[in-house]
Amino acid sequence: MTTFWHYTLRGEAQAPISTEQLTDLIKSSGITRYELIWKKGMKKWEPAGKHFDEHFTLYQEKKPIFWKHGLSLVLLVVMLLAIQLTVSLPMHAVVKALFFLIFAGICYTTAVLLRRLYILAKRLTLKKNKNAGLGLKAGTMALSVILGGIFLVQLKTMNQITSTKMAMNQLKEYSFKVNDPTNPQKLMIEGNIGPDFAKTLDGILQKFPSIKIIEVTSGGGLLGETLKAAQIIEQRPQIAVHAKKQCASGCIVILFSAQERWADHDVKLGFHGASNLVGSDDPAELKKHNLHLRLADAYLEKRHVPQDVLPHKYSSTDTKFYYVEAPRLLESGSLTAIMKDGKLLRSASALNKKTTVSKGRIARTPPAPQRAAQTNTQTLQNQAAPPMTKEQILKAEEKTLGMLFGAIGKKRKPIMEKYFETLKQVMHNPEIRTRAVRDLMNQLYPDIYDEAGDLEIMLYLDAFMGQIQYLANQNEWVACVYYDSPQEFIERSVVDMQNLTY
Repeated sequence: MTTFWHYTLRGEAQAPISTEQLTDLIKSSGITRYELIWKKGMKKWEPAGKHFDEHFTLYQEKKPIFWKHGLSLVLLVVMLLAIQLTVSLPMHAVVKALFFLIFAGICYTTAVLLRRLYILAKRLTLKKNKNAGLGLKAGTMALSVILGGIFLVQLKTMNQITSTKMAMNQLKEYSFKVNDPTNPQKLMIEGNIGPDFAKTLDGILQKFPSIKIIEVTSGGGLLGETLKAAQIIEQRPQIAVHAKKQCASGCIVILFSAQERWADHDVKLGFHGASNLVGSDDPAELKKHNLHLRLADAYLEKRHVPQDVLPHKYSSTDTKFYYVEAPRLLESGSLTAIMKDGKLLRSASALNKKTTVSKGRIARTPPAPQRAAQTNTQTLQNQAAPPMTKEQILKAEEKTLGMLFGAIGKKRKPIMEKYFETLKQVMHNPEIRTRAVRDLMNQLYPDIYDEAGDLEIMLYLDAFMGQIQYLANQNEWVACVYYDSPQEFIERSVVDMQNLTY
C-alpha cells in the first residue's frame, strides 16, 4: 500500500493517507480530473497521469534512507572534520565536548534548512511556478556552495590557529636558573626558545647584572624571540654564552650574538633552514619572516661559519639538520673557546684528542684557517691595510649610508640620519671604544623605535649596527672583530645592504 505524505486539495492540507483513502477522497470530491506527482527516492520527480485541474496536486514523499541523502553525506563529513578539530584543540575535555555539540547542531540545522529549501523549489516548479522554482533551486545551490566555502575557510583558519597555539604551548617549555640567587654569576637556560623568552631573559639580566656566563641547552624555537634575545645579549658584551649538551637552530644565533662564544667539546651544533611556524599566506607575515631569516643568516656570516654550512643557513630550503663539530667551529673562528674537563681551550689543537662523530650529516671538509681578526682587535690594527684619511672614511660612510637608505626607503631616511649623526660624533673620537659606541646606540633605540613605529626598522638598525662596529680617525682604522680591513668592511657592507633589500 502506497502512502502519500502530503497532498493539497483546493488549498486544504490533510494528514497522510493511503491509496484507498485517496481514491475515496477523489470520488467524494466529485473531481474526475487530477494530477498525480510521484517522488521516487532521490532521482527525480515524475508525473503520473495527466494534468487536468491545477487545484488538485498530490505528492508522494516517502522519507529516503538517511545515508543516501546528499546533504546527509556532507553532514557526515562535516562531523568527522569537527571531531578531528575538537580533539586537537588545547582545551579541557568538557569544553571540547560542548564545542562539538554546538558545532554539530549548527551544521545539522543548516543542512536541514537547505534540504527543505530545495524541496520547496521543486514543488514550486511543479505548480506552474517554474521560474520561481528554478530561481529558488539556483539560490539554494549557490547558498550551499557559499556556506560550504565559508565553513572550509573557517575550518582552515581554526586549524591553523589551533596548530600554532599548540606549537606555542610546546615552545613554552623552557627554564631559567641562576647558580646563586644572592650573587649569581651564571644563568642556565634549558628548553625551547618560546613566547616571552626574550622578555624573561631581559628581566633576569636586569635583575642580576652580575651574571657573566649564560649556559644554554636548546634545540631552537621562535626566530623572532631568538633575534630579540640575541640583541639583548649583544648589548652586554661582558657576557659569554656557553653551549651545553645541545645547541641547534635558533640557539646558534644566541650563541653567536656574544663576544665570547663557548661550547662543550662534544656538543652538537645543528644548522638548518627555518620554517614559518604560523604558516600564514599573509604578505605582511611572510615579509617579516623573510626579514627574520636574513637577519639570522647575518649572524652566520658575521661569525664566519665554514663554507659547507652556508647551504644549510636559515633562509635555505633544507630543513634537515646539518651538524658541525665544535672543534671545527673553533678553528673557523665561529667559536672563541671550547670547554673540556672544566678548562677553556682557545685552540682546537689543544684538545689532543680525535673529535667524536655526531649522528646526522657531519661536516667533513678540511677546516679553514683561523682568522686572527675575529678574536683580536689589536691584530687588526697592526695589519698591512693602508691608513685611510678622514675624507676617505667619510666617503666610505656616505656610500654605505646611501646603500642603507636605498634599502629601507626614503620615508625612514630622517630616522637613520638621526641615528648615524650620533654615531659619527663618537666614531671619530680615538678615546671611544666599540663598547661605548654600542651603549650609546642602545640608548637611542627606544626613541628611534617610537618614531619608526614597527619592528622592521628595529631589526634593520640592529643588523646594520653589527656591520659598523669600528672606530676611525685620520691616521688609523680599527675594524670590527670580523673584518680584516676597511676595504673589506666597505665591500661587505654594500653587499649586505643589497641582500637586505626586499
